[in-house]
Amino acid sequence: MLFHTLVELFAITVAIISAIVAWHTYALAKNQFLLLLGCGYFFIGGLDLAHMLSFTGLPFVENDSGNMSLQFWIIARFFEASLLLVAPLFINAEFRPRNLIIILSSMMLLLCWAIIQNWLPAFYIDGKGLTLTKIILEYVIILLLVGALFTFWQARQEIEMSNLILINISIILTIFAEYSLTLYSEFSDSMIIIGHMLKLLSYWAIYVVLIESSLRQPFLSLARDANTYDAVPDETIVVDRDGYVRQVNEAVRRNLDHPENAIGSRCHALQHDPKITEQDCQICRCIRVGEALARSEYFIESQQQWFEVILSKISHGDNSLAMVHVRRNITVAKDAQARSEIFNRLYTVLSHTNKAIAGASTRQMMFTDICDIAVRHGGFKMSWIGLVNHKTIKPQVHAGDESGYLKTMEIRLDDSALARGPVGQAAKTNQVRCVNNTKLDPDFTPWSDAAEQRGYEALAAVPLSINNQVVGIYAIYSELPDAFDDKMLSLLDSLGRDIGAAMLRLQERQKQDQVEAKIHQLSQVVEQNAHAILITDINFKIEYANRAFTALTGYLQQELVNKTPAILRSRYTDNDTSSDINRTLKAGREWSGQVRNQRKDGSLYWALQSIIPIKSDDGEITHYVSTSEDNTDLHNAQQTIEQLAFYDPLTNLPNRRLLSDRLQQALEHAQRNPDEMVAVMVFDLDNFKTVNDSLGHNYGDDLLKHVAQIFQSQIRSEDTVSRQGGDEFTIVLAGMKQIEKIADIADTILQKLSHPINLSGHQVVIGSSIGIAVYPNDADSHDELLRNADMAMYHAKEEGKNNFQFFMPTMNKQAHHRLLLENKLRNAIEKNHFQLFYQPQLDLKTGDVVGTEALIRWFDPEQGMISPAEFIPLAEDTGLIGQIGDWVIDAACRDMKALQAKGFPQVKVAINVSAFQFRHGKHLTEVIRQSLEEHDYPAKLFALELTESILIDDVNETLNILNSMRDLGITLAIDDFGTGYSSLSYLKQFPIDILKIDQSFIRDITTDASDKAIVSAIIAMAQQLDIDVLAEGVETLEHQAFLQSQGCDYVQGYLYCRPIPADELFDHWQKKQLTFK
Repeated sequence: MLFHTLVELFAITVAIISAIVAWHTYALAKNQFLLLLGCGYFFIGGLDLAHMLSFTGLPFVENDSGNMSLQFWIIARFFEASLLLVAPLFINAEFRPRNLIIILSSMMLLLCWAIIQNWLPAFYIDGKGLTLTKIILEYVIILLLVGALFTFWQARQEIEMSNLILINISIILTIFAEYSLTLYSEFSDSMIIIGHMLKLLSYWAIYVVLIESSLRQPFLSLARDANTYDAVPDETIVVDRDGYVRQVNEAVRRNLDHPENAIGSRCHALQHDPKITEQDCQICRCIRVGEALARSEYFIESQQQWFEVILSKISHGDNSLAMVHVRRNITVAKDAQARSEIFNRLYTVLSHTNKAIAGASTRQMMFTDICDIAVRHGGFKMSWIGLVNHKTIKPQVHAGDESGYLKTMEIRLDDSALARGPVGQAAKTNQVRCVNNTKLDPDFTPWSDAAEQRGYEALAAVPLSINNQVVGIYAIYSELPDAFDDKMLSLLDSLGRDIGAAMLRLQERQKQDQVEAKIHQLSQVVEQNAHAILITDINFKIEYANRAFTALTGYLQQELVNKTPAILRSRYTDNDTSSDINRTLKAGREWSGQVRNQRKDGSLYWALQSIIPIKSDDGEITHYVSTSEDNTDLHNAQQTIEQLAFYDPLTNLPNRRLLSDRLQQALEHAQRNPDEMVAVMVFDLDNFKTVNDSLGHNYGDDLLKHVAQIFQSQIRSEDTVSRQGGDEFTIVLAGMKQIEKIADIADTILQKLSHPINLSGHQVVIGSSIGIAVYPNDADSHDELLRNADMAMYHAKEEGKNNFQFFMPTMNKQAHHRLLLENKLRNAIEKNHFQLFYQPQLDLKTGDVVGTEALIRWFDPEQGMISPAEFIPLAEDTGLIGQIGDWVIDAACRDMKALQAKGFPQVKVAINVSAFQFRHGKHLTEVIRQSLEEHDYPAKLFALELTESILIDDVNETLNILNSMRDLGITLAIDDFGTGYSSLSYLKQFPIDILKIDQSFIRDITTDASDKAIVSAIIAMAQQLDIDVLAEGVETLEHQAFLQSQGCDYVQGYLYCRPIPADELFDHWQKKQLTFK
């Protein structure tokens, strides 16, 4: 029993000491794990105490057989095993120690109460030994301890290895102790002794862990920390709360004359400002109250040095034990700070100046802001900016204390003393110059007195340059000497460049504003233009459309932007036209033409359009500008004219004019393909006159339409069927390979025509005589082919009608005649066999003569007069037309001048010009000018007549030639209008004065409805375009009456006078035969 008591007392003492150490070191170590173990073993010690006092043999518990003692033992072991099992889980947990005590106390009291109330079963029976319950509980405790080994193994990274080993040893010893206590049967058994010894050893292991972690390791760390103070470069001392020095590092000892006296001295006397008493010292006050101090600076005047002190606490729990006092010498940093403040002010000046520069709208405003910033933010006494004016610098604005200084100051840029100061040198060298002592600098002598009176000790002059040319000076004055060093001058140089750049930008902005004003003016012109204008980028993305464009198309501006002009494309837009536009524009050339577009609402319109590429100064295309106008009305009028001029109104087949064009195209294609032939078939319907006379014109018209359908059904798409008038038809077969195929087509057509035709119940049978001429066998030109086919047709009629005949050429005689005629023509030019005849032109309103047309005649000594229709084409083919044309211009001016000298009216003379002459436009213009000057003939009385085919050959070149002729002051007329490629677009572009309607339209206007419609349309169109109209070939009063009713301006024809020589023309005029009333 004594042994048991001593062993338990020792274990209880160890547990209590461990708990006390863990509790009192917690404030310093803040180790939740150790606190839990220490407090846990305190309560385990309490249970062990209860176990000891209730052990058998002691007088505290009677008649118990040792059960209560065993119950306290089992509960203590359960408590210990559970504590060891859960302790690793609380290594990183946070809890309040007071809460831990309450929980553990409550658990212990509850367990003790359970034992006192005999709620637990018996663990020992006299004479029998340990109960099974007690043995089982011991094994449960062993299992919990094995679990504790596992949890500590899981937390091994969080626990020092030495402590982990001791804890594991303690647990293993406890396991063996519990096992031993399952083997005894009497309280005096040796197993009880072994078990208690093992328990004592396990307690000792826990005690060592707590002492090691809570006391020994912290004190070792504290010793290491104390030794590290010597490694700190700053002066470091440990001072107690009463202000006495307890420890100093090497840095302190190194700076003391008697370092051995440092320990125990007053901290204030050793380290603080001697001018301040210890009672008033902020640092000493913080030491007394144990308050940390982040930073305190002071200056020791006797040493001329700055120091910085930092205080940190040495605490135990919530109590401050001592202070760590660290002093650092910051004199160098303070000097750098002072210099930095100067630079900071200058950087502030730079920053605010750049803001002022960015926001400045005028140069004067910028100068004012910059000077004000230098004084207000830079701390300078005065600042000014001046501009170079010839050889002087004139201040423009200033800020700060100027006191009349600038009024008396004169600075020059010559070689005088007034140019040697910093301002003059800065302007000359384009570099920043300064004077750091205005009193001593010899170059500043002219201004030193005035500067001294105003307190200017130093100044810097900053050149302001544009494109490396100094245009001004920025000067700043300081009230401190030596204010400017190299770094500041470098910053000022950067500032000067910024100001110069801003001056350049403002200068360019002023120019840009002027340009933008001009652009705005031009944009208003574009926006308000009556023409529809569209601007795209190089990818044809729309950037702008004016009001006229939106009005024309129906699209709003925002609907067009970033779209392409393809938005206007209709299903009628020709792909070839689109390709031509792209190709022309990509080549950098202008495109002009007519396109059919679609509005937003789906309606179609014709537009006369011109697209121009816009190029940069480098020649690169940057945009495209399209100008267009609605041409629908004029286009429709043109279409009507073209339909009437080129198509038969009854059958809608091509007429004679269009046939000529189609035939010419077929011949040109055949010329490029020698293995192909072109056949011309001329038809004359047999018995048509009989049907027309017997059944009436309506039936005759129906018959012609039916025949036209038969012809069209028998040919290919590349062939042409044409009605020449009356019952005459012509077919052109292109690209034929065999004569036999031509004959088959003619035979098939004859068979089709031979079938009876039903005309509203009347059966009609007709036939046709067909003449066929083939290129290249029978002719080389379309005129010859038509003529030869016509001859073959008459031969078919002679052969009995309703058959076809091929032409049989007899060309030798014709070729000989042409060669002879050409030789005579050359001789006629040399021998002057030509003469001009004149046909008068009359005003249809007054009946007065207003002009004459000069017509050339050839009088050959052998053949007599040769028709112009015969020799003019020959002259054009041989190139002789140029010489003849020059002669006609000169002769006409000469004849008309002579007539007018005799009293003939001042009327125009009109000259016809060939394509050859017009293609040599410069020569033609010069010939006209020379003839007018040589004969002193007024240009306003000279008219030039051009055919449509000449005008459309090259529109741009034609326009240039016409403008050069118009500059002479002459009149320009279009001859034979309507017989060529009539186009209203050139009428709008070219400076045309008169349209001459071809006599082929005039001849049948009283009987042919289509000719009447054509003439009416031409006159109406010309009136709309403000162009005069002259009708040729007026031969009857009916012609004259119709033209008068349509508003025609002038007429010419046999009704009034045939072409006659000049002297006869004068006689007719004298006899008043050149008029009508």
